[in-house]
Amino acid sequence: MLDNLILFVSQFLLVFLLGFQSLNIVRGYYVLAFLTSLFLGVASWFTINIVANASMFDVLSTTFIVYIFAGPIAIISAMRTHELIRKYKVL
Repeated sequence: MLDNLILFVSQFLLVFLLGFQSLNIVRGYYVLAFLTSLFLGVASWFTINIVANASMFDVLSTTFIVYIFAGPIAIISAMRTHELIRKYKVL
């Protein structure tokens, strides 16, 4: 159960940060791109370690479902968050 929570958070962060990173690069935000890259490394490490121990043949497992659904939620969240940050000039 804890592994699935960590997997959801790490996969969510991985996709969220990838989307956020893309927007940083397109807009030329060097410092944000640098910081985002650091966090991408951490999120990737957690995701890879948990998925490496999962069964690749059990597509109905909770681990698989958590892994698949974290991404779509994350990319929409990243787009909206980046939009709000830039609108209110938080960063």
